[in-house]
This record gives sequence, structure tokens and C-alpha cells, in this order.
Amino acid sequence: MRASDRFEGSICLLIVMVMVAAIPISLLIACATHSSAVARIRLDDGGKVPATATVVAEPLHGPVVAGVAPGRPQAPVRWNERGRLIQAVTEVPAAAKAGDRITLWLAPDGHPTAPPRPLDAAVIEGVGTGFATLLAMWLGAGILYVLTGFALSRHRSVAWAREWSHIGGVVRHRKQ
Repeated sequence: MRASDRFEGSICLLIVMVMVAAIPISLLIACATHSSAVARIRLDDGGKVPATATVVAEPLHGPVVAGVAPGRPQAPVRWNERGRLIQAVTEVPAAAKAGDRITLWLAPDGHPTAPPRPLDAAVIEGVGTGFATLLAMWLGAGILYVLTGFALSRHRSVAWAREWSHIGGVVRHRKQ
């Protein structure tokens, strides 16, 4: 067995070990990502409170540009907060009309904000990150395998050519 064959076998064994180790590593990364996403979502959404607001005027739709969907319509809305009447312009449902009542989410400072994110988003983020990590590690191992095989094949071809040229010289020398 040539030294290059032993080296290639060692690299293959190492690659298999990396590919197997990638599974628990990506699971750990997925769990850590999920935990941090849950904490971030709870922190971001912790102070948000719902309020019932009334759409004051017809919503304004964004300009329609070829190939680009318009943004969500915006309209002035009014709501009552601790006896004070507050008005702001915010995104409203596409079917909203003046006089409709909508649920508006307020940040701790009392300004309209995006609705709370569901905790399912943390699951999707964790699974996506774990899967991407697994694929990246497997892809890296596969590339290492292909490059090593290419380099060793090239090395063996050069060695064979050298040996054949040596044998060819010996055969020519004997014929004379």
C-alpha cells in the first residue's frame, strides 16, 4: 500500500468522523439559537400591550412599482389611553376603512409598534440555524474529500509517469 493510499484512508476516516460529529454540534447550535431567540422575543415583546383604535381616514396605499409589491397601507388612527385621546399614523389591514376598529399594539412608551412575534419564530430560527450549520460542515467535509482525492490522484499520476519513464529507459537500454 502506497503512503498516499494510507494518507487518503486517514483523510476519509477523519471526514467521516467530522460528518458524524457535525450532527450533535448542529443540534447544540440549534438549541442555543432557539434559547436566545426565545429570550430576545420575550424581551422585545414584554412591554407591548394591545389597544383598540379607530381608523380616522381612508388608508393610503403605497405607490405601485413594476415588479415590487406595495407596502402595507397606512392610515391615521385614534385610541384612548388613560382618558387621553391619542392619534398616530400606522399600518392598517388592507381592507380597513374610515371608522373601522382595529387592534393596535403599543410599545411601553405608548407609541404604535409591530405586533408581538409568536414563539414559533424561535423554533424556526433554531431549526434553520442548526440545519445550515449541518449543511455547511458536511459541505466543507465533502469539499475536503474531493480536493484531497484530486491532489492525491495528481500526485499518483506524476509518480506513475516518472516510473514509466524510468522503465521505458531501462527497456530501451536493454534492446540496444
